[in-house]
Amino acid sequence: MDGPAATNPGAALTHAYGDTDANGLPIGLDSDITAVAGTGNLTVTLRHLPPVSGAAQKVAGLAEQVAADGINALPGETDASVTFPVTVAAP
Repeated sequence: MDGPAATNPGAALTHAYGDTDANGLPIGLDSDITAVAGTGNLTVTLRHLPPVSGAAQKVAGLAEQVAADGINALPGETDASVTFPVTVAAP
């Protein structure tokens, strides 16, 4: 997978967020996925980011932080995470 939260150029799947909240931050319920022939893994994660001492934990740049440092670099807790093996056949 290649996209905002993963750096994997040439991956079989490329992801882009298709929705945002009132602050212009990505939500992830609507996504654009582009496929090319290849294999790999698709990981879907639901992460809870409640405010801490009244300060929002969902801020700009979180997807890039995941791409650089992994999901555990984010504040909050993972509610669910599932990895699917993906094979995209050539037409």
